[in-house]
Amino acid sequence: MKKDNKLKISFIGGNSYDVTGSMILVEWNKRKILLDCGLIQGGTTLQDYRDNKNMLTKNKLKNIEYVIVGERHIDHIGNIPYITKTNYDCKVITPAKTKKIFKHMLEDSANIADRDCEMLAKKYKDKVFIPSYTIEDVEHCINQIQELTVGEKIKIDDDITIKFSYSGHIFGACQTELWINVNGKIKHFLYTADLGNILNYKNRPFTEELDRVNNATIVISESTYGKLDKFVCTEKVIEKDIEKLYSTIEQYTIDKKNRVLIPTFSLDRTPAMLYLIWKKYKDDERFKDVKVIIDSPLSNKLLDVYINELDDEKAELLQEILSWDNIIRVSASEESKYVMENYKNCVVVASSGMCSQGRSKIWLTKILPNANDCLLFSGYCADNTLGGKIKNNKQKYITIDGKNYPNRCNIVNIQGQSSHMQRNELIKYLSSINCEKIYLVHGSTQARIDLAQSLKEKLSEESKTTKVSIVTKGTTCNF
Repeated sequence: MKKDNKLKISFIGGNSYDVTGSMILVEWNKRKILLDCGLIQGGTTLQDYRDNKNMLTKNKLKNIEYVIVGERHIDHIGNIPYITKTNYDCKVITPAKTKKIFKHMLEDSANIADRDCEMLAKKYKDKVFIPSYTIEDVEHCINQIQELTVGEKIKIDDDITIKFSYSGHIFGACQTELWINVNGKIKHFLYTADLGNILNYKNRPFTEELDRVNNATIVISESTYGKLDKFVCTEKVIEKDIEKLYSTIEQYTIDKKNRVLIPTFSLDRTPAMLYLIWKKYKDDERFKDVKVIIDSPLSNKLLDVYINELDDEKAELLQEILSWDNIIRVSASEESKYVMENYKNCVVVASSGMCSQGRSKIWLTKILPNANDCLLFSGYCADNTLGGKIKNNKQKYITIDGKNYPNRCNIVNIQGQSSHMQRNELIKYLSSINCEKIYLVHGSTQARIDLAQSLKEKLSEESKTTKVSIVTKGTTCNF
């Protein structure tokens, strides 16, 4: 019988047609591995529940040997416990300094899923809603993690060799290079996962800089900010956005002695935002009576992990920030209620960044009705999330958990603080890699179309024959 020397890659996750729910199936010789297994986010609670359930149950996810994941955000890792529950001996291969972060992120995800199912069951009494995994499944998942040293080419079995290289996206996040032996033929490909915003490194001191990969047969790349539009992020734009951040904080806290709510992602965005605030105001006498409230159980757990996992100099910097007299760290719900009612002159850094879960959602019920307070968005919010609806629609009332709240507060958006690589830098990086084909995932349809066209033009200018393909739901490739 003739041997099949092909490697099959199937784009089966939400990132095949949008931004979240990253999952890619790799198959050869009856072997199966996954690159990422993330949570689909950004829809209604019911829609996200159904989309995640369909992704996990309608794809062929039995006999998975490894989940290989270089990222740490929940849209890349949020469904891994389902895989290790279904495939009990499956190993999770990650870069070093990942296990503690995964533990807190996945436990939080399990608790949210449990609450969401309870809420859906009350709303739709004729239907049954079951979380994809439990806290016990998370514990098993964490036990299955095998951490690899970043920057080293490591053989994990007879057929698979891996090298993790920093992506520059968030602390510890990596691109993944794979060399797979298919009947004596070595297949080499690169999965970038999320790439970092290299224009903004000086404002994100806890994130490693991008390690550029030069060669691969094929490249699978994100395209989040690939869309061609009027907004172009430059270093000048980033600096102006920081000035806007500072002027907003000063206007509402120092001058008016009111509140500024900054919804943030717990992982990486929170310490980055704290750094910016601390750097500007740590020696400013005008700011001595202003409190900076970190209101998030998950954020505070992750900040402690950072201190233990960061290199000495960076750990000392974060410890100095968290020791600042103006900082108040809040985890318990009773303490959160107290500061909401009693602190009127403060900057509140609360998760989640899209306001769909967590303390930021509760803070909105206090901030939105108050014309003297300010809501400052510093990152991406999917259109269907609560944060997205507030950012994009000027409604008189905002509905939160079935109750209407007057939308009177001031709303400020800054766009230059994204941790994702921006369009022009994506084109430069991807066109610099010597490869046969580039597949674009993890972006809106328009972002993929625009990035693909510009990337083709750039490659043509450089007389390169690299092909560019836009991934859609169900796309497969064989090489």
